[in-house]
Amino acid sequence: MRNPGEENRFKKQTSQLDESKAKLDLYNQSLERTSKLEQSRQSLSKALSDASQARVENQRTDADDAQGLVDKLKDPNVKRRTKRAAREQLRDMGYEVNSSTKPEVMELQIKEKRIEAENRIALIKQMALEKEQEFQRKSLENDLKRQRIAAQILLDEAESAQLSAQKAKNEAEGALRIAISKKDPLAIQTAQTNLDIANKQIDLSNQRVDSAQANLNDQPEIAANSTAEQKATQGAQTESLAYGEKRRQRQSASDLVEAGEKARQPMSLSSAEAKVESTNPQLALPTRIDINQMPKLDLKPGENLFDAYQRQREGMKLPTSGAQLPSSKVDMPPVDKTAIALNSATIQPREASGGNQFVEALKMANQGIEQRLDALNSAIITLANTPRSLTVQTPNPIDDAADLMNRMSRGQVMAAGV
Repeated sequence: MRNPGEENRFKKQTSQLDESKAKLDLYNQSLERTSKLEQSRQSLSKALSDASQARVENQRTDADDAQGLVDKLKDPNVKRRTKRAAREQLRDMGYEVNSSTKPEVMELQIKEKRIEAENRIALIKQMALEKEQEFQRKSLENDLKRQRIAAQILLDEAESAQLSAQKAKNEAEGALRIAISKKDPLAIQTAQTNLDIANKQIDLSNQRVDSAQANLNDQPEIAANSTAEQKATQGAQTESLAYGEKRRQRQSASDLVEAGEKARQPMSLSSAEAKVESTNPQLALPTRIDINQMPKLDLKPGENLFDAYQRQREGMKLPTSGAQLPSSKVDMPPVDKTAIALNSATIQPREASGGNQFVEALKMANQGIEQRLDALNSAIITLANTPRSLTVQTPNPIDDAADLMNRMSRGQVMAAGV
């Protein structure tokens, strides 16, 4: 006989575990949506950064081409007409060149423009790295939350299985007591077997609960280790980029000193270094999308993850309008065009298509009738083109006509089966 109190306790505990699992599933779905949204933002940011860098890479390539033209001017074997064409090309590329400008002066201009392009590229790479690392930090935070949720769900499932095993044991014990009271050997043996199975299931469920609990307890250390590893990796990336940029600036300053000396415009190393730093542009690349970010959850005493999420979800709502990109302070057509395309590519609500659906349904319903009408029309045309009279010319019209009538009559008799 079942104990109503035990039955109610089992139902209540099972309901609580199911509710906890359902809430965690909902929170996990929210984190998954956030992860997809962050991935979309990062993809957009990278596309804009790549477009900006491609344009500046072209400027650096122009500087290399300009240096090739200057090399022609310095070559004594190059004809005068070719040199004149080279000067015209340099003017078209934006360099201050005339017939009296020395090649060394042109080289100084080229190096300055090349340094400016390299500074722009370095800044774009730096901002892209910062954006990528920010995305990595958010992704890791999201992944760690989902791992913790998975560990909690695993524990809830293990505890639910434990309750089921305990319920099965209680029922087996009750059946055994009844069988003993009735002194039924077969019923006693069956109940004892069920009780042994229930005890084994309890042992397994206890081990699963212990394992799931240990896994949940390991999550803080796993999160701390993953965060420290990411911090070290990102720090090394940032340091490597900064060191490479410092080396490039040193080389650029040295090249300016050398070019200035050749152009008879000498400058000190400190002046060259200051000039290199002064050509570092302040690009206004879209470092973020101006929409609400997902806040961190602050758990109150006795509060689970889902309840904290529900309490703070007002700060997690997505915007109803399209994301606006910050305007750029420099002339970068690729960025501007991409931003315009982003703002214009809004998803429109689906129009009501009731009329179209009715027309399509009517066409499907009348399809068989239309086919029959087409067949009937073809038959009518064929019948209309069939001749109604037959004219025969023969030397013996009377005999031939009699013979023809005789054959027609005989054919009708045979067709009738007479």
